[in-house]
Amino acid sequence: MKQLQRFILAGFLAAAACGTVWLSVETTRRQHAWQGAVENHAFQPTLNLDTAMKQVWMVRVDQGGGTGVAVKLTDSRVVILTAAHVVGTSGVAVISRSERNADGEVAVQMVKTKVLKTWPEWDVAVLVPLYPQWIAESSVLVKQTPPLGSRLVHIGCYRLDGFPFSVASGIAANINVLPPERACPGWPWKHPLDQTDAGIVPGSSGGPVFNTSGEVVGIVVGSAGHPMNVYVPARDILPLLKVLVDEESKKRH
Repeated sequence: MKQLQRFILAGFLAAAACGTVWLSVETTRRQHAWQGAVENHAFQPTLNLDTAMKQVWMVRVDQGGGTGVAVKLTDSRVVILTAAHVVGTSGVAVISRSERNADGEVAVQMVKTKVLKTWPEWDVAVLVPLYPQWIAESSVLVKQTPPLGSRLVHIGCYRLDGFPFSVASGIAANINVLPPERACPGWPWKHPLDQTDAGIVPGSSGGPVFNTSGEVVGIVVGSAGHPMNVYVPARDILPLLKVLVDEESKKRH
């Protein structure tokens, strides 16, 4: 009986080892396939997706995480913009992204950040990378509201499982959305948001919404079910960042 138990246990361990190897190979295969899709993407006529991808980061904190985008402030600092509910009460966060190197291998880049400021009432947060030189690409926010029906692209992480990113194309569907309580009980956002029908996946909170020029027009904060996917518009984020920059400038002087 003991010999039989040892035989069964050895079989389980061997199967587990094979499963681990398969998972590693499968993950690498998916990453290579995804990187190839980025290099041969179908969005090129409307957006430089390769550049946009380099500006998007996975954001992780102890309680969970989401997505963030690197943007340049008016004082030339590069920060990571994300949703306040992504970082919660955390004081630090780790951002990461996958990229294919010159040898064709997928490498993961990780940078530690400090949570500089959160505005829970707006569901917006700003992270400062401790090594800003590692953030090679950044975008800008534009206050102009995209015309209804214009093309938008959202990029976000998928379930924070290490798989690079999810890309969804859609349109600007509505602006200043603030449904009544009877229509959406428990609606957590107290300020109007803009709406897109671009698909939102779990883990994409804080991810950028790009216009066709590659500018950030907002960050995704949630969904009340497709196509009611909502984002904080850049026109509301920019005044918050201006106050932040002014406060930081006063502290330095």
